[in-house]
Amino acid sequence: MGNVTEEHLIQALERQFNQHRIVVWYDSEKKLREFFEQVNIPDVTKLEIKNNEFGLKYRILWQEPEEKFLIFKEGPRPDDIDNWLLDIELANHEFRANQASIWMSDLGLGPEYVGIFTDHAHFFESRDRRNALKPIMDRSESERGLLLKMLAVCTRSHPDFFEIIESLLTETAREKDEDIRCIEHCSLHTILWKELKRRFGYESASPSMKDFAIQLFETAFAIETGEEGHQKLSQEIMIFIQRWQSSKEHHTSFEELSGMSDEILRIHHELPKLGLEKTSKVDSFMSAEDFVSGELMCAVADRTINTRDCRDIISRRRRGYWFGRFEKRYDAALECLSFFQVLNDVTLNIDTFDDGIKRYSSSWFRVDRHYRKALYALRKVDNDTIIQKLTDDIRKAYLNKYLVRINDDWQKVIESSDFRGSSFIRQNDFYRKKVLPFPTNRNKVAVIISDALRFEAGVELADTIRREDRYEASVEPMVAMLPSYTALGMAALLPHDELRIEKTGNVLADGRPTSGTQNRNYILSSISGHRAAAIKSEEFNNLGKEESRSLVRDHDVLFIYHNRIDSVGDKRDTEERVVEAVAETIDDIMALIKKLATANISNMLVTADHGFLYQDQPVENTDFIELDDAWLNADRRDRRFILGTSLPEHSGIMKRTAHEFGLEGNVEIAIPKSINRLRLQGSGSRFVHGGATLQEMIIPVISVNKKRKSDITYVDVDIMQKGPNRITTGQVSAHFYQLDTVSDKVHPRNLTAGIYDSEDHLLSQQEELIFDVASNVSDDRIKTITFRLTADVSGMNNQEVYIKLKEREDDTSYFKDYKSRPMILQTRFERDF
Repeated sequence: MGNVTEEHLIQALERQFNQHRIVVWYDSEKKLREFFEQVNIPDVTKLEIKNNEFGLKYRILWQEPEEKFLIFKEGPRPDDIDNWLLDIELANHEFRANQASIWMSDLGLGPEYVGIFTDHAHFFESRDRRNALKPIMDRSESERGLLLKMLAVCTRSHPDFFEIIESLLTETAREKDEDIRCIEHCSLHTILWKELKRRFGYESASPSMKDFAIQLFETAFAIETGEEGHQKLSQEIMIFIQRWQSSKEHHTSFEELSGMSDEILRIHHELPKLGLEKTSKVDSFMSAEDFVSGELMCAVADRTINTRDCRDIISRRRRGYWFGRFEKRYDAALECLSFFQVLNDVTLNIDTFDDGIKRYSSSWFRVDRHYRKALYALRKVDNDTIIQKLTDDIRKAYLNKYLVRINDDWQKVIESSDFRGSSFIRQNDFYRKKVLPFPTNRNKVAVIISDALRFEAGVELADTIRREDRYEASVEPMVAMLPSYTALGMAALLPHDELRIEKTGNVLADGRPTSGTQNRNYILSSISGHRAAAIKSEEFNNLGKEESRSLVRDHDVLFIYHNRIDSVGDKRDTEERVVEAVAETIDDIMALIKKLATANISNMLVTADHGFLYQDQPVENTDFIELDDAWLNADRRDRRFILGTSLPEHSGIMKRTAHEFGLEGNVEIAIPKSINRLRLQGSGSRFVHGGATLQEMIIPVISVNKKRKSDITYVDVDIMQKGPNRITTGQVSAHFYQLDTVSDKVHPRNLTAGIYDSEDHLLSQQEELIFDVASNVSDDRIKTITFRLTADVSGMNNQEVYIKLKEREDDTSYFKDYKSRPMILQTRFERDF
C-alpha cells in the first residue's frame, strides 16, 4: 500500500479515536488485511479477532481500561446474537472501510467514479497496477480518460491511445497474450474495442488484435492505391501507421504484422496488376518497395523511363519506411540512367590536341565518371537477371559507343600534333607553375599525389571538397608525360630542369634517381631557399596532432604520396575492385585534407602521376596487339608501352623518341594505338595505364583552400498558397516550394511537415521532407503532400490551425518551427472519420 492510502486511512481512523477509545473493523470481503497491517497510530494497540473474543474483552475492559484499541476481524460481522463484542461496538464505534472507497481515496478521486472501481475491481486489486496508475492520474480525470490510463497500465505504455495499440500489436507480433489477458481480466476489453471503433471504425464479430491488424493493413492498401471504396477502417489509420513506423520501441512489430498481412491478403500478388504508378504510392508493405525498385530497374534496362520521372519516383519513395532496404537498388537505377543519358548527349569529335583536352575536361569525362559510378552501384545490389543485363549493356555501350570511338579519334590527333606546345599545363611544369608560387610568396602548401587518380575522379573529389564547410576547390586538367606510368609521372611532379628516361624505365631528375619516397624527399629537401619534404600518406596519418603540426611548421612544401587505385588495379587478382578503390581514395584524400587543415595548412594541391584505362569485362583478343620475335630485344615491356632502342615498326603501335615526348635519353618509346593492349604474362588487362588515351593522359590538378569563415547555407523553403485558405474535408493538400537550387555551397534542408492546432498539437500525419533538388526548373522544386486529419479536429469547427514546417535542432531530438501558414477549419466533417 502506498503512502497516500495509508495517510487517508490513518486520518479516518484518527478521527474515530478522537471520539472513541475502541474501534472495531470488520473486513467482510477479506481484502483489507494489507491495509490493517500498514496502520501504525501512536497510542493505539492493534488486536485481531481469532476466536479470542473473551480474552480480548477481558484485556480491553479489565486489564487496560484506559488504553485505545483497534480491533480487526477478517471476515463478515457476526449476527448480533452471536457477537460477543456487541456491547463494546455499541458503546464505541464500528469502522466501515470498503475496498472501493479506499482505492478511490488512495487515488484522490470522488464518489462519482465508484462505478469504475466496482466494474473493474480486479484492476485495483493489484498494488502494482494502483501504483502505476497514481503518477499518471489527475483529480479532474474524465471517466474515459481514466479508463484509457488503466489500459495504459495494463500494457505498460504511456497513456496515449496510439501507444496502447502499438504495445498490443507488438504483443500480437510476438505471439504473446499477457497484456490482452490482463485487459480482459480487468474487464477493460469492452473499452478497448469501443475505443478502436470510435477512433478507427473497427468492428468485428470476433474482435482481436490480429484481426484488427489485418483490417488495418487492408485499409491502408486500399487508401494508398486509391481504392477508398474498399477500405474497412477510417483514414486515421494512415496517421497511426506512420507513427507506428516511427516508433523506436514498436516499429519491428509493424514489419512483422505487415509481412503477415501481406501473406494473408496476398498483396504481393496484387502489385503487378496495379502497375508502377499506383504501387509507387504504397508504403505499408515491403513487397511494394521490392516491386517498385525492381520495376524501376526494368524500366531503366528497357530505356522506358527518363531521368526526371525516375528521380520523382525515388524522391517519393525516399520518404517511405522501407526505402533504406532497397536504397542501393534505387541508387543503381539512377546511376545507370545517368550513364545512358550522358552517353546519349555526348558529341564525339576532335579537331586539335587542345580541343580534345578542352572537350574531355569540360564534358566527356562525365561518361567515364558515370560508367564507374554505375558499375559501383550495380555491384552493391544483389545479382539477378536485370542487374546482369544492365551491367552488360553499360559495358558494351561504354566500350563501343564511347571508349573506342573517342580514343580512335584522339589517336589521330596526337599522331599529327606536337602537343608540347599545348596551352594546357604539362606535368613536368607542375612544380614550377603550381607549387613554387606558394613558398615564394611565403605561404605553405601541401601536395597530395594519389597514384592513378584520373581526371573524372579528381572532379568528383573537388565536388566533395566544395560541399564541406569553409573549403573551396577548383580543378583543371593537366597533361601527363608519356608514357603514362608511375616512375615518369612521379618524377615529372618533382622540381627539376631535366628529366632523363632510361631504357629500364627508371627516371632521373637532374641526374638524381626519383624512385621511392626517400629519393624524392632528398630532391625536395635540396631545393635552395625552401624547406620541403616528402612523406607517405600512411606515415602522415599515423602522426599525432602535435607531430603533424610540427612537420608543417618546419616545412614550406610538403609532398604526401598516396597509393590505393594503382595498388589495387595493377594486380590481376584485384583489378576488378578499381571502382571501389576510387571511391575509397576520395574518402582517403578528404581525410588527409582535413588533417592537414588541422595542422594549420590552408593551401593544398591534389594531383596524380597518371590516369588509367578501365574496362569492366574481359578484354577481347582483338584488342591485344600480337608482336613477333623482333620485339623480344626490348628493354622494358608493359601492357601499354615498350622501351628500347631500334624498335621495329608496327601498324598498331605509335613509336616516338624520348626527345619527341620532352625527355632526355637515348630511348625509343612504343605505345599501342587507341585502347589496344600488349600481352604481359601474370598481369591483368582490364586496368591499364602507360598509353596515350585521354583517360590515361588527362589528370587533375585540384587547388584547395581552407577558409576562416563558414560558407555553407541551406535552401530556403516556402509554404505555397493554392486555393482558399480553409479546410473543408478530412484531407488537405499542401504545397512546399524550394526557393533555391542545391549546389556545392547551398545544401539540402531536411524538414518535417504537419498540421497543428494553436497549442502545437499534431492533427495529422507528420511527413519527413528532403528539399535537395538541383534543377533550375521551378516545377521540379515543388513538393505536394496530402495530409489526413485526425478525429481530434471534429470539434474544432471555425478554429484556426496551422500547416507547419519544423526543423530539428542540431545534435538534439527537438524540433523548432521553421515556417507556418494558418488555415481555418470551416465545416463539420465527422463523417470523414
